[in-house]
Amino acid sequence: NATIQFWSVLTLLALARVNERIVEAGYTNDIQCIATIYDSIYYNCRRDPEIIQWLNKVLTEEMSVDFMEDQQVHNEADMEIGHNFASLTELSHTASIEDIQSLLDTMPLT
Repeated sequence: NATIQFWSVLTLLALARVNERIVEAGYTNDIQCIATIYDSIYYNCRRDPEIIQWLNKVLTEEMSVDFMEDQQVHNEADMEIGHNFASLTELSHTASIEDIQSLLDTMPLT
């Protein structure tokens, strides 16, 4: 059971570090955490490709940290964007601002 519960601890560690980086970057009005569920973190983020790209980079970095020595299965993370859980699109870790803008252009506002 400890290994299963450990995932939620890793999520909280990543959340704390991402929040620190949000403050450092001056994005507190642009990115707000709205929920965590097991190994997922959900944010409300300004519809700005530069901010989304920044969050994609930071979130995947912080959620992919390995915390155990000789860890056999490495932590990984992917970011999805959308207006609700029913219509999410996964972002590549290397998504450019142009890629993100193109995705936003095809995404309805509501």
